[in-house]
Amino acid sequence: MSKGQSVTSSHKLNQNTIRFTQTNEAISCLSTLKI
Repeated sequence: MSKGQSVTSSHKLNQNTIRFTQTNEAISCLSTLKI
């Protein structure tokens, strides 16, 4: 794997992590509203 590919895959991983975190926060907000 070249350095460029490594950077791209880690960037994609970071985007997925951010998306996952935002989703979790949204779910937490919904759960709080339901209570």
